[in-house]
Amino acid sequence: MNLQGQKLCKELGDDWRFSLNEEHAFVDKKILEIYLDEDFSVKKQWVDIRPVPEEDHCFENVWNKYMRDEIVDPPN
Repeated sequence: MNLQGQKLCKELGDDWRFSLNEEHAFVDKKILEIYLDEDFSVKKQWVDIRPVPEEDHCFENVWNKYMRDEIVDPPN
Protein backbone atom coordinates (compact mmCIF):
# COMPACT_ATOMS: atom_id res chain seq x y z
CA MET A 1 0.00 0.00 0.00
CA ASN A 2 1.18 3.48 -0.85
CA LEU A 3 -1.17 6.23 0.35
CA GLN A 4 0.42 8.66 -2.14
CA GLY A 5 0.07 6.14 -4.99
CA GLN A 6 -2.55 5.72 -7.67
CA LYS A 7 -5.94 4.16 -7.02
CA LEU A 8 -6.77 1.18 -9.20
CA CYS A 9 -10.42 2.23 -9.42
CA LYS A 10 -12.84 4.36 -7.44
CA GLU A 11 -14.65 1.31 -5.99
CA LEU A 12 -11.55 0.12 -4.12
CA GLY A 13 -10.45 1.84 -0.93
CA ASP A 14 -7.13 3.52 -0.16
CA ASP A 15 -5.62 0.15 0.86
CA TRP A 16 -5.33 -0.63 -2.87
CA ARG A 17 -3.22 2.41 -3.84
CA PHE A 18 0.13 1.60 -5.47
CA SER A 19 3.15 3.11 -7.17
CA LEU A 20 5.71 1.58 -9.53
CA ASN A 21 9.30 0.84 -8.48
CA GLU A 22 11.94 3.46 -9.01
CA GLU A 23 14.28 2.79 -11.93
CA HIS A 24 16.98 0.19 -11.09
CA ALA A 25 15.19 -0.91 -7.90
CA PHE A 26 16.61 -3.92 -6.03
CA VAL A 27 13.50 -6.02 -6.71
CA ASP A 28 13.90 -5.49 -10.47
CA LYS A 29 17.14 -7.51 -10.32
CA LYS A 30 16.35 -10.09 -7.62
CA ILE A 31 13.66 -12.65 -6.80
CA LEU A 32 12.82 -13.69 -3.26
CA GLU A 33 12.81 -17.48 -3.10
CA ILE A 34 10.90 -18.96 -0.16
CA TYR A 35 11.17 -22.64 0.67
CA LEU A 36 11.08 -25.20 3.48
CA ASP A 37 14.35 -26.76 4.60
CA GLU A 38 14.74 -30.37 5.77
CA ASP A 39 13.47 -29.37 9.26
CA PHE A 40 10.39 -27.72 7.71
CA SER A 41 11.62 -24.27 8.68
CA VAL A 42 10.74 -21.46 6.29
CA LYS A 43 13.83 -20.10 4.54
CA LYS A 44 14.12 -17.00 2.36
CA GLN A 45 16.90 -15.88 0.08
CA TRP A 46 17.28 -13.23 -2.61
CA VAL A 47 18.65 -14.62 -5.87
CA ASP A 48 19.56 -13.05 -9.19
CA ILE A 49 16.90 -13.12 -11.86
CA ARG A 50 17.55 -15.89 -14.36
CA PRO A 51 16.82 -15.44 -18.06
CA VAL A 52 13.60 -16.85 -19.48
CA PRO A 53 14.34 -20.07 -21.39
CA GLU A 54 14.01 -19.77 -25.15
CA GLU A 55 12.49 -23.24 -25.51
CA ASP A 56 8.89 -23.35 -26.75
CA HIS A 57 7.15 -25.80 -24.42
CA CYS A 58 3.70 -24.27 -24.23
CA PHE A 59 1.12 -26.45 -22.52
CA GLU A 60 -0.91 -27.21 -25.64
CA ASN A 61 2.10 -28.53 -27.59
CA VAL A 62 3.40 -30.65 -24.70
CA TRP A 63 -0.06 -32.04 -23.96
CA ASN A 64 -0.56 -32.88 -27.63
CA LYS A 65 2.75 -34.81 -27.69
CA TYR A 66 1.83 -36.59 -24.46
CA MET A 67 -1.55 -37.64 -25.86
CA ARG A 68 0.20 -39.05 -28.96
CA ASP A 69 2.56 -40.96 -26.62
CA GLU A 70 5.56 -39.02 -27.93
CA ILE A 71 6.81 -38.11 -24.45
CA VAL A 72 8.65 -40.95 -22.77
CA ASP A 73 9.80 -41.01 -19.16
CA PRO A 74 13.57 -41.39 -18.89
CA PRO A 75 14.80 -44.66 -17.36
CA ASN A 76 15.62 -44.60 -13.65
